[in-house]
Order: sequence, then C-alpha cells, then structure tokens
Amino acid sequence: HLSGVALPEARKARYKELKSELSKLTTKFSNNLLDATNAWHKLIAEEAGVAGLPESSKGMLRQAAEREGQQGWRISLEFPSYFAVMTYADDRALREEV
Repeated sequence: HLSGVALPEARKARYKELKSELSKLTTKFSNNLLDATNAWHKLIAEEAGVAGLPESSKGMLRQAAEREGQQGWRISLEFPSYFAVMTYADDRALREEV
C-alpha cells in the first residue's frame, strides 16, 4: 500500500516499472482525449437547430463559427459550448450527438 515500501527488493523493481508504465499510459490517454475533444465540432446552419439556447450561448457559438471563417453556430466539446447545448438545446438528437 505504501508505494511498495514493504515489498521484497525484486518486487519493488517490478512495482516501479509498473508505476512508470501506468504514468506514461495515463498521460497518453489524457493527450488522446484532449486531441479528440479539440477535433470534434458541429456546424449548425439554421437557427432552429440551436432553439432553446439562451441568446448569450447562441452568440458564443456564432462567434466560434466566425473565428473559423464559417457562418452559423459552431458547437464544440469545450465546456461552455457543451454545457449550453446539453442544458438548453430543444433538439434531443443534437444533445445525443454532442
């Protein structure tokens, strides 16, 4: 329990290897998750697609689209966008997709 302090020497080395491997895999998983989160987006062309969202959220999504040279409302998995859609969007299919 105490980071392998009570283990025999041979097992301490193995414990250290496993702990190092777990650390590397944890970092890789976090990086992959971040990459996937940043890669996903959905562009909504019609305002009806963002029905139910507060005007402030619609404005944020419109600005996100404009920053990318797009027209409409750009939804991403970044928290402000995600939270607005999951909390307020009338479109159940959109919430399920996000």
